[in-house]
Amino acid sequence: MRTTSAPMRSAGLFLALSGVLHIVGPVFAGFARGSLVLLAIGVIYLLLAAGINRGWRGLAYIVFVVLLVGANVAFAMVGGGLLPDYLWYAIIAADLVALVSLFVALWRGRRVVARP
Repeated sequence: MRTTSAPMRSAGLFLALSGVLHIVGPVFAGFARGSLVLLAIGVIYLLLAAGINRGWRGLAYIVFVVLLVGANVAFAMVGGGLLPDYLWYAIIAADLVALVSLFVALWRGRRVVARP
């Protein structure tokens, strides 16, 4: 039985998608030196997604800020020539969907189960 809410699972899914897109990025850049940073970020995003999928609420607050910064950095990199623009837009979209899902999950709060 899962103890995480649907928005938290959705956030974990899209965070993992963003991580995979970050890992695939260096392939499109020909493994240029600047693109290898994306590989490390992708691995970190996948680890954060694993924590979010476990329902670690404290981690969700940290990931929320990380996604805010990450989406803004990705938006600033559009047109920079390192990666094709469509890949940056896919990363931004995955980050924003994960961000909105985390916002909903954190805003709702924990569900309290009344015991008789």
